[in-house]
Parts: sequence; structure tokens; C-alpha cells
Amino acid sequence: MISQATTELLLVDRLSELGGAVVRPKALTCLNQDGGNVVATFDDGGTIRARYVVGTDGVHSTVREQAGIGFSGGEYAEAFALADVRLSGEAPEAEVVLFYSTAGLNVLAPLPGGIHRVVAPAPDAPEVPSAQFVQRLLDTRGFGPGRTTVEEVVWASRFRIHHRVADTFRAGRVLLAGDAAHVHSPAGGQGMNLGIQDAVALADALTDALGGRSETALNAYNAARKPIARQVLRMTGRLTRLATLPQAARPARNGVMRLAAQVPGVRRGLAWRLSGLIYR
Repeated sequence: MISQATTELLLVDRLSELGGAVVRPKALTCLNQDGGNVVATFDDGGTIRARYVVGTDGVHSTVREQAGIGFSGGEYAEAFALADVRLSGEAPEAEVVLFYSTAGLNVLAPLPGGIHRVVAPAPDAPEVPSAQFVQRLLDTRGFGPGRTTVEEVVWASRFRIHHRVADTFRAGRVLLAGDAAHVHSPAGGQGMNLGIQDAVALADALTDALGGRSETALNAYNAARKPIARQVLRMTGRLTRLATLPQAARPARNGVMRLAAQVPGVRRGLAWRLSGLIYR
């Protein structure tokens, strides 16, 4: 379980080795295309002129908004509780456990520093879940009452899940990748791999375009990556609906999942799809 901060640090270190640099803090305020270039204006008044701009600035992408690209989709009705906690008793140290209990889904995942992350759909979740609230989740959707104890809540929040895909991944000399181009349920943990694959594919396309060859590769990037994003959205949507079924349907769901998990082909197919390797 490598944290996002560690992953970003490794990528920035590698970029530095290759002669690049990340400038922080710097916020984009305006983007204008003028023929063969794009001019980006920043909060400090400075500007950068470039042949292409790639928006990888997340769900609330300023690049996407400035390019006038729509972000079609919606939001799941279910609220989710998220908490990073210190636990005693029974808790996984080296694997993620998903509890598909009749009370509802609960994800219990170890993080560095002796912390565990709890994620659970919970319509009654407060804006900042308390230790008592998280304890109730673990008692009713975990190993059992009293077997895992919340000692401290390090950080907690309530969130809702969006499912959206940009109307296009290219608008002239502006291109999108990662969460700026698509956002979906975290079910299955596919977001990071999908975004990195976007970046690799777009790097190849930009190499062709900047090398003096035609921009056909940039159009091909848009044509290839958008359908893959839609496939991932459909997959994560199914997993989310499966996790938030009405209580009466949960015993049947659990029985079917238990049987399916015994079929090697099902396990292998799911692993390839969740890893993102199937989309390469």
C-alpha cells in the first residue's frame, strides 16, 4: 500500500533525473489558443507560450474548463465515510480486506505508519466521522464486535462519488489525461493505472506531433483513450452498485460472489481488468 504522496515523489525524482522540473505553487487562470500556439496565464501574472498544453489537473480541471470541454456524467446518491485510524486487535497488516456484510460493504486497508484506512458506504455518515461512528462500522462490517478497536482517528471525511468523462480528450492544441479527462468510483482502485496509461499514450502521440510528423497520432489518442475510460466507468459503476445493494439482496450477492471466487477463470479475468492490463 504505497501512498499517493510517495508515488508522486518517485515520479518527480525521476523527472528531475531526466532534466525536468515541477514548479509549485503555480495556478492557471487563463488559456488562449492563437493559431499555432497556446498561451497560458498564471496567478502570478506570468505567461507560458507552447505548441500544446496537457491538462492533468484533476477533477476540477481549469485546463478543461478554459478549453470549453464538457464533462458529462453525474453523481451516485450514496454517501461514503472515509477514515484513517489507528487500530488495536484484529486488522490486516499486508493486504486489503473487503467485508461484504449484510450491514453493508466495508473496506479495511493498511497504510504506512501503522494506520488503517476505512471506507464504507454510509447514508448516515457525518461530515467528519467520529471514532464512535467508525467503531460501529468495524463492529457491524468487520471481524465482529470487540475484535478490532479504534484507538485514534487521524483524519476522516464524508464524500460522494462522481462518474464523468470529458466530451473529448482533445480541443485543438489542448489535450486531457488522467482525472481531468475522467473520474469514476474508486471501486477496484483503477484510477491511477488508467491515468498513467493515458500519460504514456499521450507522450507517444506528442512525440510524433512535435517531431514534425502529422497530428494524426493526437486524434488517435482521443479516439483510443476515451472508449477505455468509458469501459472503466462501466466496470466501477457495476462494482459500486454491487457494493450498495439493498440489504435484502446482500445475502444472495454474497453467495454468488463466494461461488464465483472459486472459479480460476473469473479470478484471473477480474485481476487483469482491475489492474488495467487488459486495456494495454
